[in-house]
Amino acid sequence: MRKKGSPTVALVISTGLVATLVLYAVVWLKLYERVASGRVDFISCYTAGKILIAGKGGELYNLKLQSQIHEGGVLAYVHPPFQALVFLPFSYLSFPLAYSAWSVFMSALGLLSISFLLKLPHYQALRPWSTQIFLATFCFFPVFISLVQGQDSLMLLFFIAWAFTLLKQKRDTQAGIVLACALFKFHLVLIIYGVLLVKKRWRVIRGSIYSSLGLLVLSYATVGFTGIVDYVKLVSQMASWTGRYNFNPLQMRNLRGMLTLLLGGNPPMVTWLSLILGVFVLAITLRAWKGPWDASDRKFDLQSSLLVIAGLLVGHYLYSHDQSILVLPLFILLSIAQNGSKTLRTGIFLLLILANPALMFAFIEFGRFRIPINVLYLLMLFASFVYLTVRKLEVEKPPQGVYTLVT
Repeated sequence: MRKKGSPTVALVISTGLVATLVLYAVVWLKLYERVASGRVDFISCYTAGKILIAGKGGELYNLKLQSQIHEGGVLAYVHPPFQALVFLPFSYLSFPLAYSAWSVFMSALGLLSISFLLKLPHYQALRPWSTQIFLATFCFFPVFISLVQGQDSLMLLFFIAWAFTLLKQKRDTQAGIVLACALFKFHLVLIIYGVLLVKKRWRVIRGSIYSSLGLLVLSYATVGFTGIVDYVKLVSQMASWTGRYNFNPLQMRNLRGMLTLLLGGNPPMVTWLSLILGVFVLAITLRAWKGPWDASDRKFDLQSSLLVIAGLLVGHYLYSHDQSILVLPLFILLSIAQNGSKTLRTGIFLLLILANPALMFAFIEFGRFRIPINVLYLLMLFASFVYLTVRKLEVEKPPQGVYTLVT
């Protein structure tokens, strides 16, 4: 058993994390003018709520109407109709106040996500470090960007972490109900349903069907049949929005973005290679799920993390804030590092240390060369989880007692 780390170590770590948060706060305050003028992503969500308040739900996906309401270049609202109801109460406030309230709401969901994970029996050993883990979550660059932009990525993390917790507790139907709520970013979570189908987890799927039907009814009540059709049309058109409505394939932090960076002048080639590499990632992911389903096994945690990372790699759209859901696999890596060999701990801590520097930028330039460091880090993380899962490296079960992050 490893002895508990000294208070000095905990203090040094906490001080570094708090210093990072202070730096983030300074940057955030310097962006106040940008926030006050509505030049952040939250403006599209705020606009959706304003449209509902005006009683024009059927025109929710009218981009001209969206542009007229928030005056200026349109940042299109492309989320499902049911999610617009979440933004509705915030849109009764002035924009700066709504943005602030939304940031507090998202922060609370981030804290709840970590709380879910810390309550699981497998992660009891991390509880002495809960303060540092909470701080590190908000030091994670994608989480910071999500909060600054007023994005909903922490809501996605919340539903995925909650569904994961319910699966670990063998409450499959409830897990399915919660997981369906994450479909507001369906392009990142559909891969999870692919595995559920292959593994014949019918109770989870049944729960998701119940939940999805409820969300469909809410959508119909919000925008009507015409609004739902308009949403489907809008989503189908998004593939051709290169350079429009803030959609830039070069800024995508996924396989598509990497290939656009390398082969930007050949869109058909980018599309075909994205499909081929996507199928390859999916095949590896499914291979890692070979064997019996056992949510109580630590291997299940590795497999679930692999799903999250694979979804990010193959999803058609991926921005920095979307990578907030990496909190789940990084949390699981941290737990594995506690109980693994010295070599394994070193490798994992290297991955954790590299996370922020690698995920800050879509790419870096060296002369005429542009290196997609963000995607390369995702691929390295994916490969690490494949290694841990398929190789079936044994992670020793933590005995009773208190553990530390250092020896």
